[in-house]
Amino acid sequence: MRLLNTQTLRLESFANEHLTPPYAILSHTWGTGEVLFNDVHEQEEEDPEWKRKGPASKILKSAEQASREGLRYIWIDTVCIDKSSSAELSEAINSMFEWYQRATVCYAYIADIQEVQDLSRCRWLRRGWTLQELIAPGHVVFYNQQWNQIGTRESLADDLASLTKIDRELLRREHFADVEQLLAYTGTATKMSWAADRHTTKKEDRAYCLMGIFKVNMPLLYGEGNRAFQRLQEEILKDTTDTSILAYNPSRFQSSLLAPSPVRFTHSLTALWEASSPLRFSNRQITFETLVCPLRGSSTQGGDCAAILDCYFDRDAFSRAALILSPWGSAKGVFSKALGGKLFRLQEPNLLLDIKTGECKG
Repeated sequence: MRLLNTQTLRLESFANEHLTPPYAILSHTWGTGEVLFNDVHEQEEEDPEWKRKGPASKILKSAEQASREGLRYIWIDTVCIDKSSSAELSEAINSMFEWYQRATVCYAYIADIQEVQDLSRCRWLRRGWTLQELIAPGHVVFYNQQWNQIGTRESLADDLASLTKIDRELLRREHFADVEQLLAYTGTATKMSWAADRHTTKKEDRAYCLMGIFKVNMPLLYGEGNRAFQRLQEEILKDTTDTSILAYNPSRFQSSLLAPSPVRFTHSLTALWEASSPLRFSNRQITFETLVCPLRGSSTQGGDCAAILDCYFDRDAFSRAALILSPWGSAKGVFSKALGGKLFRLQEPNLLLDIKTGECKG
């Protein structure tokens, strides 16, 4: 891990994570003309040219703040990662959630707002990478354009919860201090829904920025496009009992069993962990145990049925998520998606409602 010394403004490397000193970490959005690794790494003079760049201000201000708080080091992605090395970039992205988690404090620099009430329009809340930067650290402090403190994650929890769909309990660290415990009790569909309205410059990063939240690692293959999100879900399926990964709204002409992007996850679903069995993904098939109910009086044909998933809407255990399936050939217990694979809400016996139109399906 490479850190910026807050006093000398020089980079120092630490090969052993157990010997890494306490450090602050910066969360921010990228703009034009950023100070990069080579700018800082290659500096020789005491007053290097990069300090006069406009974006250098957030580096200098965050380093000063860390130093005032007794922290000699800070990690900033723009200067601490040598992106010309594909191996280093891959290691950094796979480790980034942990690095934010281990930081003593995270400074969230919101470059385009002055007051707390402006949070709803800030770019920081719409970027994919800043999702894990909001969740992972134990302590997050927000600063505005002038580097004035406007609050902490705890003090702004109500505002942040309404803007991000993330539970207040997780933002406030209630009940569990360890973020991994909180995430472990949060359904896959819910975590995906946090990223539904966020954007990244590269398609692949929509998947890569979620690896830490789902506690998975995988190689980076820039150029694979939406396949990255498919690989992310395949990695999640290797070790999960959470059927909410199937609880998404498919695109019209979708053929894959898995969602094409986080945009398709629009609902917060709580998983029934105790009732679930492991999911298995292989050969383009997903195998899991669930209750399958024949549909009566619906417009579907051919013995279609409802597969009741082990997850429920809005923290209401009597409002279960369900998928409509069609028998696949003559094989017993093998089904394909029907009606476009839509997600339905099972609200009471013999009643399935389309979650978009409210249309009764059976």
